[in-house]
Amino acid sequence: MKTKLYRLLLCLIMANMLGSCICSTSVALSDTCDFVAVEQEDSRYDVYRLAGQYYLLCEVTYICEFDKLRYASLLEAHDHFQKYYLPISVNRTSGPERYYARLSPEAAKGLLGVTVAPAPEGTPHCIPEQDWDAAAAEKIAAKVKLTQVWVLSGDEACCWYDDDKPRCCVFVPQYKPWDYWVKMPLCGLLLVGVDVPCTVVGSIGVFAGAVIGDALD
Repeated sequence: MKTKLYRLLLCLIMANMLGSCICSTSVALSDTCDFVAVEQEDSRYDVYRLAGQYYLLCEVTYICEFDKLRYASLLEAHDHFQKYYLPISVNRTSGPERYYARLSPEAAKGLLGVTVAPAPEGTPHCIPEQDWDAAAAEKIAAKVKLTQVWVLSGDEACCWYDDDKPRCCVFVPQYKPWDYWVKMPLCGLLLVGVDVPCTVVGSIGVFAGAVIGDALD
């Protein structure tokens, strides 16, 4: 009897820890606004110098693409989730957009072999083309290979990775479509009103069934 009680308690603890049923309608909705920056195939990464700093010209297209949207997952076995999808695909693009990404001293040294002082505080990491001071900038002859640069979305300074394949990771601004400002509040409502209650009820139901079945064995 004690053994079965211990097993029952263990199953209840696991139910709380694992969350065997996960409802994620809010994530499905937010995914429709999740754009990633993709480099143009003919990107040349021209190099410019402005106010003593070096910049890479990056041309990217923003893409949001999902074959289907996941709205729930169910733990059927250890580390195995059965996933459930809506029959809805997403294929959205925006751009291309051009940015001038500032190289860190490490990246300038690794990519161009030049020594540059750290930028003054407040210098932007990335400058959109419409804000670029083309008259004051100087184009450098050297061009960076596509394989030496990795472009991601984010508001961060570029990073230099000096490993077996040295490359520079630069960040361009994240893209938010017009409907982002409408859908994000709805995501919050779905999370609180649908996902959390359904996850709790579904997890309890799944584990209760497992516990009852185990107790009857």
